[in-house]
Amino acid sequence: MKRIACVVIAGMLLAVRGLVAQNGTAPDAPLEFEVASIKEHPPDPSGRMESSMRTMPNGQMVLTNVSLRTLIGRAYPSRGSTQIFGVPSWADGKFYDVNVKANRTVSRDEQQQMWKALLADRMKLTAHYEPREEESFDMVFARTDRRLGPRMKPSTCTPPAPPAPGSAPPPPAQPPSGPLSGAEVMKRCNGFLSTANAVFAPHTTASAIAGFLRFGAGRQVIDKTGLEGFFDVEFSYSMPRPAGADAAPADPNDPPEFFTAVQEQLGFKLEPSKTQVEVLVVDRVEPPSEN
Repeated sequence: MKRIACVVIAGMLLAVRGLVAQNGTAPDAPLEFEVASIKEHPPDPSGRMESSMRTMPNGQMVLTNVSLRTLIGRAYPSRGSTQIFGVPSWADGKFYDVNVKANRTVSRDEQQQMWKALLADRMKLTAHYEPREEESFDMVFARTDRRLGPRMKPSTCTPPAPPAPGSAPPPPAQPPSGPLSGAEVMKRCNGFLSTANAVFAPHTTASAIAGFLRFGAGRQVIDKTGLEGFFDVEFSYSMPRPAGADAAPADPNDPPEFFTAVQEQLGFKLEPSKTQVEVLVVDRVEPPSEN
């Protein structure tokens, strides 16, 4: 019996070696992007803080002026909380331009594994989730008739089609020389643009809008509308004005403050709530190594 077992084990080892020799990688090799570049975004003399994420027709993803927290979120997506603990102080005020491309069409889960492998390689990132209860907002309809606001309309645009399975990938697309405007993002019907006080999101969902609103709300926003389908959203708001005699008078042309804008422009209201979430805790991360 021992001799038979040894023969079986030896045969299994030979089979694994054959796969490695044939494919060049072990069967459980981590998924990785074929092309990946991470560079620190140069300071903008104008002080603008515009960031964007776009997916090109060839599958290439272009992220412009994004924070370390945004990159970490690609590898470790939210499980109900916007909180990321353990981000080091050196990351404050630093933003990055990132280009990545897979050699084939990949699923969302595969893409997440690729981000995890990339950031582990370039930034030594390791992290884990921990359960907690947090204050949150429920996003519900502001009106009993469930009417949407004028800035949230059923989508009429068509996003770029992904490459057909098995087809030869088109050549890498050249990223634009500067950030796209909100109008350009809406015209392309792809990605989204978030500025200090505006969101441009074509062909998006209600749950994705709740995710965008968390930045202005300061806590997690849970979609309780039950809305289905896709929407084109252009949402703008003003930051809270400082109190005191020295504060400049409000400009009547400025958009309303955040919570009022949500109700007037989108047709929703945000009701205080609590939710059980999993927060992300960063164990280790370093500045990105050279590409």
